Amino acid sequence: MPIIARIKKATADDPIRREILKVVEQMGAATLSQIVKTTRKSWGAVQWHVYVLEREGRLKSVKIGLFIYYFTNPKAAAEVILSSVDPNNLSPEDREKLDLMASFAS
Repeated sequence: MPIIARIKKATADDPIRREILKVVEQMGAATLSQIVKTTRKSWGAVQWHVYVLEREGRLKSVKIGLFIYYFTNPKAAAEVILSSVDPNNLSPEDREKLDLMASFAS
């Protein structure tokens, strides 16, 4: 097996990344701070693993206001984010992002 294939397989099997994915899926959408708090891993470790998961397409992110939210299901993420912010304080661009995410099928 080529070394690149072994590296790709190893990243998919990482227990910390599985834990991060599970946390994000359960929460619907989570900020880096929420993931750190829930997993009890260091900020740097979570930041690295989230970067890898996003690079591999297993996590997605959206910036709403001052926060970056990570998610796996756009519709669930939009619902969670909308329930945690004041819709009147959203910029038109942020509202459009959330409306687009909410329109995705589950």
